[in-house]
Amino acid sequence: MKLSDRIALGIVTGYSVFHVLILIGALPQNIVWGGKIIEPKTILYLEFAALFIMLFLGFLILIKTKIVQWNWQVKTINR
Repeated sequence: MKLSDRIALGIVTGYSVFHVLILIGALPQNIVWGGKIIEPKTILYLEFAALFIMLFLGFLILIKTKIVQWNWQVKTINR
């Protein structure tokens, strides 16, 4: 695995951990989304969406580095 792949995977992992910490309440919710969203239900929806996107990007990185084998075309993953 190249250094750039490790850095990208590290960034995605860090952001995923950050979103999980927000979801479980270990970090205050007013530090995300500009502090403008006060309703807890809305923050949960946005945090789950952000976490899903981060996990999807991490999965794509794992496929690109051939750690996870998947039957997608190389062109599809590169896009």
